[in-house]
Amino acid sequence: MRKTLYAAFLLGTTALYPAPAHAMPPVVGFIGGIITALGAPAIGGAIAGAFGGFSAGAFAAGWAFAGSALGGLLLNAALSVGISALATLLRPRPDAPPNPGARMVNMRQPISFFEHAYGLVRKGGPVNFWQAKDGKRYYDVILAARQINGIRQWFADETEFTVDGNGLAQQARFQSDGRSRLRVAAFLGAAGQLAPALLADNFPQWTSAHDMAGLAHVVAVAETVKAEDFSKVYPGGREPVIAPAIEGYLCYDPRDQQTKWTTNAALIIADWITSKDGLDREVDWDQVAIEADVSDEIILDRNGNPVRRWQLSGVYSSADDRDTVRASMGVACDAFFYEDTNGVVGFNVGRFIQPDVEITDDDILSIQYTEGQAGTDIANAFSVEYTEPEIGYREAASAPYVLVVPDEPYEEDSLRVYWSPNHNQSMRVAKRLLLVSRAKYKISGTLKYHGIRLIGKRFFRLRHREFGNLDQVFEVDKLKRNEDGITWSVEAHSVQASDFAFNSANEEPEKPKRTSIEISSDVPAPTSVTAVSQPYAGSVAIRVEWAAPPRDSLLHQVRYRVASPPGEWTTLNAPVGQNHQNILGLLDNQTYHVQARAMTNSGKASEWGPEPPIAVTARVDPVPPGLVAGVNAVGGAGVVDIDWTAPNSPNYFATLIYRNTVNDLGSAALVVTEYGAPSAADSWQDSGLSAGTYYYWLVAANQSGVPASAVPTGSIIVT
Repeated sequence: MRKTLYAAFLLGTTALYPAPAHAMPPVVGFIGGIITALGAPAIGGAIAGAFGGFSAGAFAAGWAFAGSALGGLLLNAALSVGISALATLLRPRPDAPPNPGARMVNMRQPISFFEHAYGLVRKGGPVNFWQAKDGKRYYDVILAARQINGIRQWFADETEFTVDGNGLAQQARFQSDGRSRLRVAAFLGAAGQLAPALLADNFPQWTSAHDMAGLAHVVAVAETVKAEDFSKVYPGGREPVIAPAIEGYLCYDPRDQQTKWTTNAALIIADWITSKDGLDREVDWDQVAIEADVSDEIILDRNGNPVRRWQLSGVYSSADDRDTVRASMGVACDAFFYEDTNGVVGFNVGRFIQPDVEITDDDILSIQYTEGQAGTDIANAFSVEYTEPEIGYREAASAPYVLVVPDEPYEEDSLRVYWSPNHNQSMRVAKRLLLVSRAKYKISGTLKYHGIRLIGKRFFRLRHREFGNLDQVFEVDKLKRNEDGITWSVEAHSVQASDFAFNSANEEPEKPKRTSIEISSDVPAPTSVTAVSQPYAGSVAIRVEWAAPPRDSLLHQVRYRVASPPGEWTTLNAPVGQNHQNILGLLDNQTYHVQARAMTNSGKASEWGPEPPIAVTARVDPVPPGLVAGVNAVGGAGVVDIDWTAPNSPNYFATLIYRNTVNDLGSAALVVTEYGAPSAADSWQDSGLSAGTYYYWLVAANQSGVPASAVPTGSIIVT
């Protein structure tokens, strides 16, 4: 079984005191100010921060500040984050951060959240301006909510291109009648940047005051072409998506007192902690310098190429909660976070540190031990889904890190760690995650006052006479001062220094090859392919199965996509000898297409099948609630008033109300979805109706959209 888990995990964290109240970051400034300020309905796309607000003058000033004061912020909530919460925090969920490929779009919608970029990432963004003039489409794409360092590579759709001094794309694809039909201009978000001349010179409502200072963006101009060149220049049937590879935010480096672009994990984490659009807390810059040096250490990958030990590259949205952002960064560099007694946030990037604190029987009030791994599906392999620059900065699966354990069937877990920018780092993270999951001991206990010595400590030595004279080093998963103000709760797992060592030459497998596949009739396609939705670890999975192949050497792949509108296919590799594959990370009540194929080691493959694909709806809860009760409907002058009581079902989520002018549920229209609690009395008024006879049906449904039987109201007369 392959268990795909979201990167909402931190190897360890402590939090001691509630954080001071802070206003939300400056990302709450609206780009939608242009809409009103310019008075142009064709200019689209307000960009909102976490709590909204609106500023028509946001551009002249850079951005507006607004928000809501919060107490506790990230670290207070993080008390529940640690190895003990692995099953909860790594569970697939609908609101998980999108994969890198999902950010390579240009969105035109009324409200969009600011996005923030660190390291080297490829992304598009919200379209802030959209207007045609003289056979050209002008559009403006917001890349980031702060100043970035620059554009590393230009991409239009999936085509990489270069530009001349005027910003004209030079590749043959964009040429028609001897000249380029695509032009771009980048603005990095510096405080003194000027208003885009491409817009100011062509649209009088865009003035020099609209400089968009503080916002990194790209202005693009796509020009019409003659009919015979259209499919070449615009193969997607419209203007291209602009999603360049960018060098993201500038970060302060305490080692040389310079603010600069970097992929150094420690400098990026420190910038996020201290920035207004991050945690807005203090750090110990001397400690940051130490962690930055560790991050910059040079190691060799399996091919002998030098890589820096811990790097980060990634994007987060203002809509993402701080726990998720911290987890996305932290897991990618094996980080440990803590807060000291002065409210300063500290962290260590991944490495073993000899413990200088010892916990003994005299320090322990109570303690519980768990020995070995619980459950029957004990993982002995772990892979990481990371961001691979070689395939256009899209997500890619690493090779699995495997422990060969006698008498254990192959069982692979997987984690989505999109902030990891290379295969070697991903393999080091995979090793750590696997060994943490297989830790010999896990403890949960209450310590006396001397537990205060664990503040800021990632590791400690436990000497426990009552537990067979145990002498073992542990890594903190969670440290918390209890309400009595004297005792401390600690959760931890056992570790060895070798858990943090990594010999790339011996331990890093070859990066999975991504080569073209030859379709061959010699490879028998999988037969009896089935795909069913089933609950999985509090979420949902689609389990795909097929008959045992005629040759044991055959490999199998499964692919899936959103059914409507059809999305891009995502492909999963099933372990050798396994005739099933679980698809995780799915949206509840979303219908997917599923297919499978067989492959040989030489790269030959069968056709994907079945054709058409299997359509299956993923549902966390497949059980319908009970029926609504006490339904009563009364007609009046242009209205119908409906009352009912929700079923006494714990999984009840909402009541769907259908309406028709004939007594036929099959052709009835859904007119409203009323959300409520089980057993609650509810009501709804249908207004603005013409005189006549109406029929209604009330259908209780669970959160996955699974309906109960419809309860009719009968005919209702409206005057």
